Amino acid sequence: MKEKIEILENTIMQGLNLEIQYNGGSQPGTYRRIKPLDIKNDNLYAKCLICNEAKYFKIDKIYICRDGEYNKSNEYQLGAKPFSKYKDILNIYEKTHEEFEKLGWITYYENNSLGLYLTFKNGNRKKKPDVFISYMEYLIGINEDGSEFKNKNDRPYLVFAKNEYCFGLKYIDKAADKFIEYAKRMAPNNNQL
Repeated sequence: MKEKIEILENTIMQGLNLEIQYNGGSQPGTYRRIKPLDIKNDNLYAKCLICNEAKYFKIDKIYICRDGEYNKSNEYQLGAKPFSKYKDILNIYEKTHEEFEKLGWITYYENNSLGLYLTFKNGNRKKKPDVFISYMEYLIGINEDGSEFKNKNDRPYLVFAKNEYCFGLKYIDKAADKFIEYAKRMAPNNNQL
């Protein structure tokens, strides 16, 4: 990382552009042409020459391309729908449940929700999950006047873990990554990681 920061600092001082592969944002793994402007903490502030906007890029998610490595066919697409590793919560379950069960979790999928449970000494599943992910397309509630409301949820993926913050996230991949992080860190058999 130190070498990468030195390259970025030199590029800023010389006013040069860079070609990078960025493994973050809404289209991870895509290539971008940028003009680095400043470094703040672990972030690079740079102008994306594709969308013509200044943005922050996490330095640890930047790969600086060498000559000939820039892949124009996998270039960042302005306005493109974000890439996704997962279709839905069921797909997360299908891709992860065997690994989670090896880590000692009881996995349970139902109604666009996936919970990871601990068991009692007798082997029965506990009532509440320790790690949980769900999809809620709408927020439903009751107004002060007693009427019901139903609003489209702009952060429909809910990720919860015992003794951790609860997150509402817009994109399924970010929600899945947080869910998987909690699941591995809190796993009953996490010595098998």
